[in-house]
Amino acid sequence: MAKNKQAFDYRQSAGIFIGSDINAKGNIDTSDDIVIDGQFEGSIITTGFCEISENGRVKGDIKSHSLTIFGEFNGDCRVDEGIVVKNTSKVIGYLISSTISVDPGALLKVRIKQSTHSNSGHSI
Repeated sequence: MAKNKQAFDYRQSAGIFIGSDINAKGNIDTSDDIVIDGQFEGSIITTGFCEISENGRVKGDIKSHSLTIFGEFNGDCRVDEGIVVKNTSKVIGYLISSTISVDPGALLKVRIKQSTHSNSGHSI
């Protein structure tokens, strides 16, 4: 089994998976789950979850149901259910969500706003 692969690796079942050898620019608007293991610049809108893996780097805005950051994120995000910032991450920007969890060791230069309701219909 691969080093970072779990028994059931949800990354492989994500509707959109940007691999570690990909450097992409553009806009994604989908209902699929998204995992970014490469580099992406642009906006992401999904009603699913979004994950930026340890290898992932995202520069742009994200609107999603949930967001987990292991890698690098530079931008603004508005998340309905929750943001999890892991200890391996580097984050610059503005985070808006009902719950925001930050592991010790994460590097942050952010503004945080706790929302009290669902963010559907709002733009970043």
